[in-house]
Amino acid sequence: MEPMAALESAEQALRLLVLEVLGPDWLDAPGAPPRGKLESIRASESRARPGVSISDNLVDFTFTKPLIEMLRANPEKFAEVFPNVEQSLSFLQFVADVRNTVAHARPLYAHERALLEGISGMIRSALADYRMAKSPAAQHYATIESIVDHFGVAGCMADIVPENRHRLAVGDILTFDCKAWDGRGREIEWMVATTDFPPFARVSDWMPQARGTNVSLQYEVGLDDVGESTHVYIAMRSTGRFHLVKEGAGVDGLRFFTYAVNPPLDD
Repeated sequence: MEPMAALESAEQALRLLVLEVLGPDWLDAPGAPPRGKLESIRASESRARPGVSISDNLVDFTFTKPLIEMLRANPEKFAEVFPNVEQSLSFLQFVADVRNTVAHARPLYAHERALLEGISGMIRSALADYRMAKSPAAQHYATIESIVDHFGVAGCMADIVPENRHRLAVGDILTFDCKAWDGRGREIEWMVATTDFPPFARVSDWMPQARGTNVSLQYEVGLDDVGESTHVYIAMRSTGRFHLVKEGAGVDGLRFFTYAVNPPLDD
């Protein structure tokens, strides 16, 4: 795994842990960064990225150091995630120490790269173990951490069509950044399709387009996608024999995105 991917994976897993352990009032917990500072970062990014849907969740603008500070300030709450909190904090501090080096594309030495990748895996494994303890299903199946399109929009789990859909043209390329984890260490497969739920109605429909815990998927908008409410599904499953959703090919996780696609001008 490249250093940037390892850093992104580590930060995303820490954000998910903060949300799951501290809950929706995480900004009121000891060690949390000031709300005003995070709102300022979000506003600055919104101005710098016109045409992109910026996340409303302020945890997405909380980076390694403040995330670690929240762990440090709430050791009793994170003890279930990291039984040896002090040891884990020493590992996490290394991520904080090299974050700017990685973020500014400066090279790491081989041992630093290996250490960063290992710590990133440790955090994601801790997140998976925590989820397995809380959810019986997570003990057996791979779970999605996040799926975001290149507009910055996160995929939906429920059948709720967003009011403000991005408008596309035939021939546009959609890109989706996908993250998932399997607590049993099985390989993860991904597929993108536009079809009614349940997608991949037959086992033969499952043709994975990418494999790995961090992948980028692309979908080219076609004539069949023209309409005001086109769903694009991203499905994930492990290479295990059994899956969370049994229908059709069987998947362990699913998200969908909704777009409006213009008809061609020569129609």
